Order: sequence, then structure tokens, then C-alpha cells
Amino acid sequence: MGEELIKIVLGEFEISLTKEKVLKMIDYGNLDAAFDACGGSFYTDVDENEYQIYGGDVNGQANFINALDSIGKYVVIQKWYVYDEKWSEEEGKTRLTDAFEVEFVNCECPDQMKEYYGKGHFIKERDDKFAKSDSEYFSIIVVEDEREIEQDIEVIKLSNWDYNDDTKWRC
Repeated sequence: MGEELIKIVLGEFEISLTKEKVLKMIDYGNLDAAFDACGGSFYTDVDENEYQIYGGDVNGQANFINALDSIGKYVVIQKWYVYDEKWSEEEGKTRLTDAFEVEFVNCECPDQMKEYYGKGHFIKERDDKFAKSDSEYFSIIVVEDEREIEQDIEVIKLSNWDYNDDTKWRC
């Protein structure tokens, strides 16, 4: 009898491989429920031999995908709301701005977006345009501790990620 083949799915990332190979990557836990691997903590939803993987953080998911597939190109993204102190003071009420924690797997940030990408983040200013990563605004927002997660982590194939399409930033 051959080794059991399973399908691992994280958003648009899908790969079929032996269950034994995946089990060797697990540091702690159980693939059929919850486990730690590649610096992240994950949980699964299993339907026969298909494993939907959730959880972890952006970096952990990126590391896990890279360990499973060193060729495919993916964008791992999570949207946050970040308190904007300066804008809040000006408006006299709490204002939040959009921040996106992003990792590129087996690829780099597209050239057209590099001036906006820094420290693993993209930040939108109050005019809903991206802040340049070398701006004072960007540096203030990136270090903010007051963050609220807006969405689960999303994994998108680089070829499907249209950074000009606002819906791709709202996953």
C-alpha cells in the first residue's frame, strides 16, 4: 500500500503531497485538529483527504507555504485597523487607518508597489492612498501598538493579486 496523499489548502494555495511529509513538519500537535509548524500555530478543517488550514500569523503562514512549495508565488495578507493619533486629534474623534501586513512567498513585492512596502506592511493614509514607506506617517503607524484585526489571513496567488483593485485589499 502506498503513502496516503492529501491536499493542503490555505486560501488560493493548494498542494497535494503525502501526509507523512506534512507530519514531519509539525513541531507540536495533530494535523487533524491543531498544530504548530514553521513558526505558526494552525488549526484545520478536514474533509476526507482535504485539509483546510487556518490561523497562524502572516509570517507563519508564509513560512509554512514556502516549506511546502518553494516555487509557487503567493501573497499572504492580513488587514488591520490602526489608531491614527494625529488624525484623531484633528477630527476630535477616534480615527482608524487601514494597515496591511503582507509577506511575499517565493517572490518579491512588485516594482510598482515597492515604494509603499516597508517592514512587511502597506499603510493607507486618510485619503485612501498608500503611504510611502519612507514617510513619517508610515513609520508612526507601523510602530503603533493599538491594532485591531479586520480580517483573517488571506493567501492569494501573485498572478491573481491586482494591487490596483481595491477589492483585493479588502479580501
